Amino acid sequence: MIDTLLFVEKGGTPNEENMSKHTISHLSQTKENDSCQRVCPRRKVNNKIYYVDNAAGLGDRKTMMDELSHLAAFLCADLLLPPPEHLLTPKHNNGKRVSKKLEWQDFYNLTYILGHEPAVKSARVEFGLDFQDWRDIPLFDTQSDGKYKNWKHVVSKYGEWKDDFETIRDYSFLHQDEERGFIWEIKGALYDSDLYETPLRGPSKDIFKKHFNVTTDQKWRSVFRPRMKPFSGVYCGMNGIRSEDCKGCVYTNDEVDTHYLKAMKESLEKSIRNRIQADSLIGHLHIRRGDAIGECDTRLERIEEYFQCSLQGTESLGRKLTLLFTSDEKDVDYREQIMSMINDGSKYPHVSILDADEMVENIMGNALENKTISETMNNNYFIYDIEYLLQDWSSELVDFHMVRRRSMCNDCLPLKELISERKEIE
Repeated sequence: MIDTLLFVEKGGTPNEENMSKHTISHLSQTKENDSCQRVCPRRKVNNKIYYVDNAAGLGDRKTMMDELSHLAAFLCADLLLPPPEHLLTPKHNNGKRVSKKLEWQDFYNLTYILGHEPAVKSARVEFGLDFQDWRDIPLFDTQSDGKYKNWKHVVSKYGEWKDDFETIRDYSFLHQDEERGFIWEIKGALYDSDLYETPLRGPSKDIFKKHFNVTTDQKWRSVFRPRMKPFSGVYCGMNGIRSEDCKGCVYTNDEVDTHYLKAMKESLEKSIRNRIQADSLIGHLHIRRGDAIGECDTRLERIEEYFQCSLQGTESLGRKLTLLFTSDEKDVDYREQIMSMINDGSKYPHVSILDADEMVENIMGNALENKTISETMNNNYFIYDIEYLLQDWSSELVDFHMVRRRSMCNDCLPLKELISERKEIE
């Protein structure tokens, strides 16, 4: 099989002439301006990439799934993960693990472009519902008699992935038409690995010549640089990488919300718009306490100073401002004092504030009562998912963000200038 990568001109789409009939459909579709997806041979049993690290929050997990799903797609492999109750930290869910009944698709419906097949597979299929030793790799047996006997088996630990990636990459090309595949088991945080944010080297010239029906110079960058998924814009800017080389190759769909998450986000937006003036500028006020309390000053007196500085002069904009308040702080008195700083009326008559956390809790309660969602979804991670409507900086609902947390802890936000600049652009 020669055409193992599919090359399409900008704006083009695959057709019968440039696709092999022996391909896995979920890896063969391209998006506009993408010409890099690898088309993989159909196998009786797919290659496996198994990944495990310490438990973390949902945002961290989503980034990890985004990155590794593209790596798996390029290597013609299934991405297997331990179930959510083992990779989502209890500390963001009132000290409790999420339900065993939940799968990753319940939180993040990440699918490949063609066929909408899930990009993440549950490792429960391999090891069972009650398996607990997810971190004791290697887990797969390629020595004893069984379906994985004599498969290529690579185990990566402690962030040293790069050499193993190159071994697996070459194997995936050289042995792609064989019944035996590879199993790559990885333990450790993606972000600490020597593969993260690193331009990937292509295979040897012999492999390239055999599997690519184009010259090396003609397509090398679009295939292998900078990696399977775009670098962040910040990374590209800091490292002098041109924007056109920063796009990478995209294998997954942009739409990742489940149908019930979409419905609850729509309910939240409707509830917000029903409670504010039609011409109000909407801002998201997020104050993270919890695990960030020692790294960003969120004492009441500091927040009051933050409001005084950030809101200064915003009355001259001629628009009402509405702040949507979210926080992981459970102390009722603290939350009420934050609200009263704005609702006082004398300091900021043009500004109002709504408790978005309370609104989301009401939406969740109604969904549970109406059986729109099951009780297993009643956890902080689903609340976080709904509130991402407000946290998303590309949201069309939110006009500005006021954030006090570990990664964003500015003493003052020049809101008047920021909003004026946005209005000029629009």
